[in-house]
Amino acid sequence: MELKKFIFSSLTVIGVCLSWVGTTQFAKSGTSSNGFTGATFMLYLSTSANVILFPSFLFFKSIIFRQPHNIMVELAKEKKLVTIKSLFKDASFFFILYFLANYMYLKALWYIPASVVAAIFSATPAFVYGLACAPCLLGVPIETMKVIAVLVSIGGTVCFYANAESGNGNALGIILTIASSLCAALYKVLLQFKLGNSSVPTIVLLLTFVGLYNILTIWILVIILEYTGIESIDNAPWLNMLFSTLLGLTFNFLVNFGVCYINALFISLGSLLGIPISAIIDALFRGVKFQLLEYIGAILILIGFVLILAPWTYFYSVKTKTDVGLSSPLLYEQNKEVETTENA
Repeated sequence: MELKKFIFSSLTVIGVCLSWVGTTQFAKSGTSSNGFTGATFMLYLSTSANVILFPSFLFFKSIIFRQPHNIMVELAKEKKLVTIKSLFKDASFFFILYFLANYMYLKALWYIPASVVAAIFSATPAFVYGLACAPCLLGVPIETMKVIAVLVSIGGTVCFYANAESGNGNALGIILTIASSLCAALYKVLLQFKLGNSSVPTIVLLLTFVGLYNILTIWILVIILEYTGIESIDNAPWLNMLFSTLLGLTFNFLVNFGVCYINALFISLGSLLGIPISAIIDALFRGVKFQLLEYIGAILILIGFVLILAPWTYFYSVKTKTDVGLSSPLLYEQNKEVETTENA
């Protein structure tokens, strides 16, 4: 049984890794389409796919684990997202941050390589901890190692910015990625602040309604941007957008499924492995040549990523509530605290 669980867990992590890399790489390929500048349209398609997240989660849990009623009972007990009105209200609130974080992430792909975007965005967990320490938000305890992780991650982003003009891309792409990471961190902290330790089904249901809200509203923005010429969907890379959307949906599902049935920290390895794989793809197929500061920046961010996720309280035998998280190709650690709470 342990061997089967290890194989299942490993395959899930590989799936998380490849789906995240694929989502970003196909989106990057879409940016090279001549005349196409429709980042909003691309995001509209990918976010709309979220509407099938909860039905898929319910289907797989019912078929594989044969627990169809437990999810509904779990949702009913939480008393946080139990009515259509409250669901739609919460979805509209978090959709704004969700949209901004994902839009800036996609827009950055027009300026810098996918691997650089992925590396900088991996500083998100460190930014989450920094925001979570604010007394007006979560007020989590300050831990020396996690503070070091935040500083190391910031140092990594500074390396990328310092190398922006002479390296791969420009300052605008770096700034957009950092802003996306900060927006994603704020999304996660406010999610924890507003909903507390919500269950995985609740988070999946919330993301499903985020997708529904996207379908009902963002098409208006797409038309306005196209009509005014700010963005253009001419020569839209439909195949790249299709694969990016499908892989993004797969990523969302595997992350939430993995957090629920495996281990949040183990699932986080998927994004860690995705950075070097994305760099290899950029080097082999896009001719990207990385410079010294970019290597140093990526290494610093990876170190910060590992330090922020390491269970230091376990090593010190001290139980403190410090984990906050998220979910989506860009917002993927949303449920780390759920797994920690349920197994405490």
